[in-house]
Parts: sequence; structure tokens; C-alpha cells
Amino acid sequence: MPGELAMRLKEFVPEPAPAQINISTNELDDESPNQSDSESDRATIVEMEHGAQRDLKALLRLIREGKVRVGDRTGFPTAVSMKVIDNVLSGGDFYSSMAMYEEDEDQVEPIRPFAWPLLLQAAKLAVKDGSRLKLTKAGEKALTLPAHETLCLIWKEWNKSSAFDELRRIDVIKGQQGKGRVTLTSVSSRREAISRALRNCPVDKWIGVDEFFRFMRASDYRFEVSRDPWALYIVDSHYGSLGYEGYHDWEILQGRYVLCLLFE
Repeated sequence: MPGELAMRLKEFVPEPAPAQINISTNELDDESPNQSDSESDRATIVEMEHGAQRDLKALLRLIREGKVRVGDRTGFPTAVSMKVIDNVLSGGDFYSSMAMYEEDEDQVEPIRPFAWPLLLQAAKLAVKDGSRLKLTKAGEKALTLPAHETLCLIWKEWNKSSAFDELRRIDVIKGQQGKGRVTLTSVSSRREAISRALRNCPVDKWIGVDEFFRFMRASDYRFEVSRDPWALYIVDSHYGSLGYEGYHDWEILQGRYVLCLLFE
């Protein structure tokens, strides 16, 4: 809409009501799987509220015992350490039982075992000590504090951290480490927009992913992933460029980023 027309309409058109988020009517925990449903169609409920509190203390103890190794330059947990972490997580990783794809040798990469060491470093509860992580004084104290207080701290500190961009975990989107790197927006600005939207979600209710996406856009919780999507691509830098019209829609860039942040 032209700006001049919008200004004139504001004089007499009533302001629309604030966007409301619609609650899912599906009671997933009461549903019994239909015999005809395939395994991939069935919803799996993962109760993370209590699991995360147990996982936090388990990770802190692993680090105190010197069992978490990280890369010297990256601070990322090693493959061996991620297996060690996976073994102490409540229920293991989200896709622990995923087999290799038939067409290639790619596997679903670890999610929770990869994320925890980065979260603890961002919150300054752990630091690199050679090839291992060690607890800081704050990390030692966190072992005695209520876990939910520490989780709140971790979330706040992660929102401010710029040490790692979750977009890198979406490895099908290429160009992030090339010229596209300078076009990526601040990770803290993206996280802040998502965090503000989450604070307006009702507690103890199911919300569909598409509905959350709709609510974010309708409520103007907007953010950009890249200032120049032409620098990013899928498969081929020319034919697969995300700069083409319709190739960098909200669900492709912003939506993928939201999902990655929520998973990890």
C-alpha cells in the first residue's frame, strides 16, 4: 500500500485488534496412534521442562569430571564427547535411533549433545582448559542452585551471545562461510525477536509451528536472516540461489532459523 494512502486511511479506519495466537485443539497426549498411520506420521511428545533440569546437572557433573572435550578453535564438542553426553541425557538425543539414509552416508547430526556445551560456555558456566571444558566458579555454584534459575540465566546469556550462529547447523543452505557471511544479520537481533514472541505464548498449551510462524508475522516480531539472500544457495550457487523471487520466503529462511533455535 502506498505510504500516502496509508496515512489517509489511518485518519478514519479503526486500528485492528492485536493478533491472537490460536491454541491447537489436538490433545496429543490423549491420542492413540491409528493402526494405519506410518511411524513417521505419529507425534512424539518430548517433555523437556523437567528433562532439561536433569540434563543441566548431568552436563555440569560431566564437565567437572573432565569428560567433555572440545575443539581448540571452535569450542565445539568432539564426536566422542557428544556420545558421552548423549548417554547421560534424559531420553537421549531427539534422533538417536535414526539410521543412515539409504541413498547416502549422511546421518542426522547430534542436536542436544552439540548444543549443551555451547550453551554452558555462552553462559560462562564452563570454559576451555586445553582440550577439555572445566567449570567456572559460576558453574560450580550452579550445581547447588535450583536448575530452573540456571536455565533462565543460560537462555538470557545465549540471546546475547554472538559466538555461534544456529544457521550454520542448517548445512543444506550453502554460502554462509563465503561471501554470504558478511550479509548475515546479527544473531542476537534474531533471537530477541523470537524470544519476544515466545513470551506471548500461553503456558501449558499446544501451538502448531505454522500458527507460531503466523503469529510472529502478524504481531510484527520480524527479523531478517540475510541482507542479501543472493549470497546463499541450495545445491548450486546459480540455479539454487535463494535470491530468486519465492526462494527466500519466510518459511525458507526465517522459519528454518526459528526451528533450529527451538531445537537446539
